[in-house]
Amino acid sequence: MTIDKIYAIMLKEVSGNVGFFTQKEVYMKKWLPIVGVVLLLFGCGPKGASQETMDHLTEAKIACESAEARAKNIEAQRINLEEELARKQATLKDLQKQLQEIEGLIPQK
Repeated sequence: MTIDKIYAIMLKEVSGNVGFFTQKEVYMKKWLPIVGVVLLLFGCGPKGASQETMDHLTEAKIACESAEARAKNIEAQRINLEEELARKQATLKDLQKQLQEIEGLIPQK
């Protein structure tokens, strides 16, 4: 089925509904995709970035990588500190238990 046949069907009655399309509307619908593709290719195409913009992007990339490295180091420090806290809390519990045992051995007055 060619495009002309499709547009001819659009002009006729379709499944009980009257398809009112003027010849101008059919013509516009025919050329709209072509105009859209042309605008996309030539109007919205990639533009060359200036050297200054590229330098800013490079600086931003380096800063981002540095921040990511610092974040990883801080995360590793946090994990180490949490492990140290857990060890110290376990030691505190052991010492409190020993204190209670010693206090239990001392005669009450």
